[in-house]
Amino acid sequence: MEDFLFANSVAKTKENSLMTSERLSRLISCADLDSASKILIENGYGGISGAGLTDAFSLLKAEEEQLSKFCDGVKLRGTVFDCFLLLTDWHNIKVLLKAEALNTSADEYLLTGGLTDIKELKETVKTSAVFREVFDKYKKGNSPRLIDTLCDKLCFAEIEKRLSGAQTDKSVKKYFAALSDTKNIASFVRSADIQAEKDFFGEHFVPGGLLAEDFFTAIYPDCVLLSQRLNMTEYTKLANLILSDQAAFSTETDNYINDIFKASRSDMFSLAPAIGYYVGKKAELSTVKTVLICKKAGVADYEITKRLRKLYTE
Repeated sequence: MEDFLFANSVAKTKENSLMTSERLSRLISCADLDSASKILIENGYGGISGAGLTDAFSLLKAEEEQLSKFCDGVKLRGTVFDCFLLLTDWHNIKVLLKAEALNTSADEYLLTGGLTDIKELKETVKTSAVFREVFDKYKKGNSPRLIDTLCDKLCFAEIEKRLSGAQTDKSVKKYFAALSDTKNIASFVRSADIQAEKDFFGEHFVPGGLLAEDFFTAIYPDCVLLSQRLNMTEYTKLANLILSDQAAFSTETDNYINDIFKASRSDMFSLAPAIGYYVGKKAELSTVKTVLICKKAGVADYEITKRLRKLYTE
């Protein structure tokens, strides 16, 4: 309990430094990456480790490292919070396998702050029988998306196992169930759109959600019926979007998932405030990265705005 209180107290203090919608608007409307750097510095990006940095992407990287240090400093590792760090590990595993498949470097796309050190993870991916099996299946199917599918199945199975034996905060279980369910909803729609067989959807189904596999397979490939059934679940807000706007569905899915901890952000007797800050900061970093990439590519401001998710502070 004392560890919870300490972690939550630090998180509540750090919430004050999260990016606001006003500052994000300034970032979107800035003239160039040099101007973006100044805004990030104003928002405290990089902290002490980023002192002297002026490149926007370097500041972003330094801020990612600060979030990892927060997790270490408040001793979140070794708790149910490890499931959140596993998401970073599995992102990196996908990146490493795809880089191997395409014979390119993975370093630019790897994220810090997972459960496993990146150097160790690189060796594990090269030697583990599990990952070699994933790679062999990819080679037979010759589709990078197959790597995503197989890794997602393994990732969510591991998370489901970790959560099943733990006395876990309701918000944590809801978060991971929503991640799983929304992946399966999106997979159902994509599979139906390409007129794939039911078995194809089943191969892409990930465990751990509130919606069982037969919730989907019993009505596959009827997206209208899926929308109707979703209206009777937790995902009412997403139900109609699957029929009209996939980009909006993706945006609202992320907003729904990232909002889960907001309702319990003041519950100091659970890990919700600390996890909420972590999830909120991760979402912010992803948003900032999207803005910077778009700015570098010369994307119009209104197009950038369409791609963005809500901030934790909104």
